Amino acid sequence: MAELRVPALADDVVRLRRWREIDVPAQLEAFSDPEFERFSDWAPHTEAEARAYLAELEQARRAAQQIEFALVEPHDDNVVLCGPDNRASQRVGERCGFTREGVLRSHIPFKGMRRDTVVFSLLPGELR
Repeated sequence: MAELRVPALADDVVRLRRWREIDVPAQLEAFSDPEFERFSDWAPHTEAEARAYLAELEQARRAAQQIEFALVEPHDDNVVLCGPDNRASQRVGERCGFTREGVLRSHIPFKGMRRDTVVFSLLPGELR
C-alpha cells in the first residue's frame, strides 16, 4: 500500500512537517485558544485525546488517505485546507508559496453543520 510521503516544505520563515508526539503539549495549549476553536470543530482536551489523534493522522498518512502538517519555525528540529474566513491561515499558505486552487463547497462536517474549505496546492517544481 502506498503511503503519502512528507516532502521538505520550508523557507527562511516557516516549515511544514508532520505532527509528532513531542508536539502534544504545544498542541494542547494552542488548541485551547478561542481563536483556534473558532476555526476548528475538534480540539484535544487531554493528552490521551491528542495522542489518539496523532495516531489516527499517521494511520491515514500510511494509507495514503490524508496528511496534515504542523507549522513550525524553520530551525525547529523537534518539529494546507482552511475555512474561507480564516484569512490568517490563507496568508501563511500564500507566504509559503502555495497557490489557491479554489473552494470545496460544504466540504467537511463542522460544529454540527458543514463548511466550505479553501484548497491550496504546491507542486514539486514550485518548491523554493
